[in-house]
Amino acid sequence: MEIKSFTLEDYKKWLLYSFDATDIQNLYDLYCTVKTGKGNGQVTCTNAVHRDTVAFIISLPGIEEHLLLTESTRVEFLRYLHDQYFYTNDVDTWYREKMAVRDKEKNLHNVLDVTENSPVSDTTLIAHPKEIYYLRIRIFFSVLFYIAVLSIIGYSLVTSPSGIFLFLLAIPVFALLWFLKFAAQGLFVGIIKGNSIEVTAQQYPEIFAIVKEEARRIGLKDLPRIYITNGDFNAFVTSFARSKIMMLFSQVVETTLQKDYNVMRFVAAHELCHLQRRHLAKDKFLLPSRLIPFLYNAYSRGREYTCDRAGYLASPRGSVEGILIMTTGKEVYSKINVESHLKNFQENADFWTWLSEKFLSHPHSSKRLMAIREFSKR
Repeated sequence: MEIKSFTLEDYKKWLLYSFDATDIQNLYDLYCTVKTGKGNGQVTCTNAVHRDTVAFIISLPGIEEHLLLTESTRVEFLRYLHDQYFYTNDVDTWYREKMAVRDKEKNLHNVLDVTENSPVSDTTLIAHPKEIYYLRIRIFFSVLFYIAVLSIIGYSLVTSPSGIFLFLLAIPVFALLWFLKFAAQGLFVGIIKGNSIEVTAQQYPEIFAIVKEEARRIGLKDLPRIYITNGDFNAFVTSFARSKIMMLFSQVVETTLQKDYNVMRFVAAHELCHLQRRHLAKDKFLLPSRLIPFLYNAYSRGREYTCDRAGYLASPRGSVEGILIMTTGKEVYSKINVESHLKNFQENADFWTWLSEKFLSHPHSSKRLMAIREFSKR
């Protein structure tokens, strides 16, 4: 190739005055091109002869000046890129991390139109209307059930001597059922304690501090005992006797390994919200309403919407990233085009999509994202 007058040999000047080093994609493509001697992306590489030696001419669209590299300056240029632009020898990892950050920012903007890491200024938790609506229905049916049962018992005791016998017989039966449930819950909690690591001020102190802070912020007086076990991205709270337990699965904790605690704040606030709103205690009182088909799941989905709001108030960024991780996993979630995903969901949702959710205790992840977006507009 003919070497023209607008070809530069000083790669430092070319990088400074001609090349846009803030373009992550072009910078990575330039590195790959210089390393392999072959074009990559928009960066092209052409062989040339310069002063009787093989040379390479690097070109990009929109940049008038080309860069001329000999074999020796090519090696120097690679070292210069490592030292001054990538600050690492593992350029592939650098590129993946930078692109992931860029994609995360794009997704956050598409859902919430915000890019801040910090919690939102208005931290007032407003329960989702579906939780309130279905809670009232559950209370209504449960109260009717209790009134009916007490009326039958009272009538039997008054009108029939055998009613007293049946009532006395029912007492040990209910006591046995209560004991079996208590024992099952105790065994479950025992398995948790035996196969998990408890989080304390000395064990995973960063996680402990986050949960403690979110409990204070959400208005929860008593901190639950916190455990971590191996598993996919998930978490839950449970109770046994007077103690409360928060279970975190390892993939939730793994999101903090790069010192990014947004997802952890979302998960912690979400689970603590279940305790703050006494969801577990209400379920015990409202047990009779489970006889109504689909009612409990509808109420449970409403609770999840409310707790997602609590998580959003702890970290808007974490609320979006947390739900995306639940959808596709922590390794590839940043590659999701959220705007396209939500548009496709709305356009393709049909009867079966609607019906399938009625059997679930949690809303579809797409609907959770849309609910967070609507809540963020407040």
